[in-house]
Amino acid sequence: EAYKNIHDEMEPSLSALVIASHVKEGIELAKKNKLPKDIIDIIAQHHGTNLITYFFHRALKENGSANDVVAEENYRYSGPKPQTKETGIILLADSLEAATRSLTNPTATRIKTLVKEIIQKNLENGQLEECDLTLKDLDKIGDSFSRILTGMFHSRVEYPDDDLIKKIKEEKKKNGNSNKKSAENNKDKSA
Repeated sequence: EAYKNIHDEMEPSLSALVIASHVKEGIELAKKNKLPKDIIDIIAQHHGTNLITYFFHRALKENGSANDVVAEENYRYSGPKPQTKETGIILLADSLEAATRSLTNPTATRIKTLVKEIIQKNLENGQLEECDLTLKDLDKIGDSFSRILTGMFHSRVEYPDDDLIKKIKEEKKKNGNSNKKSAENNKDKSA
């Protein structure tokens, strides 16, 4: 049986509530387990007040783009925005990992473009304005994320299987084109 996404059958507003609830549940779990306040703050701030875009757009589509029916604040994380550099980086990491995972053909160029777009989007909507990350910091962070995400997600070269390699070697032997013979020929020519 194919995987069934529960959100396909839910109203967008309910889906947004379910998605956003992981922050509140994470805070409760962290407090229950007596984690340090700094960790609890990171959990609370790691989405800032970002829009839960997918479900907001789905709600607009289903309601004919009626902004009076679809209240944007019902599709936002409750925040607060990141208050430390570390939390700002975690907000970006969370967004970037999810966005990169959704790329159909994650080339190094596409990943680098995506990293720049997401950093810019978070700057423009004020998510990073309270965490003291400088533009120079964001440039370095963007380069690091691009390298790391490219290593994790870029399309891999498909290597030939053992049978194909064996067949190629046999063909070379049969045709007298082995690497050993070529090396000997080159050695004779240089002498």
